[in-house]
Amino acid sequence: MGYTANGGKYQLIVGRGNDQVPTGEYKVAIRVFSEDPNQEAPKFKLGPNYTKIEETELRGTVNSGENKINFDLDTKK
Repeated sequence: MGYTANGGKYQLIVGRGNDQVPTGEYKVAIRVFSEDPNQEAPKFKLGPNYTKIEETELRGTVNSGENKINFDLDTKK
């Protein structure tokens, strides 16, 4: 699981605060929400090819050391 902060900065975590992710290829699903219940989530839609782990087309490979994996998403406003 991971999170994205303002400005698009993101971090992948495993379990509670553990940032040590085992190396390998992973399927990636993206969900959009706001952690603040008083703040609305961004207004765009992602298709199931991004949001459902069973249908996602996204893959990311984690290597040892620091990794940067970005995805260009086709969003519908």
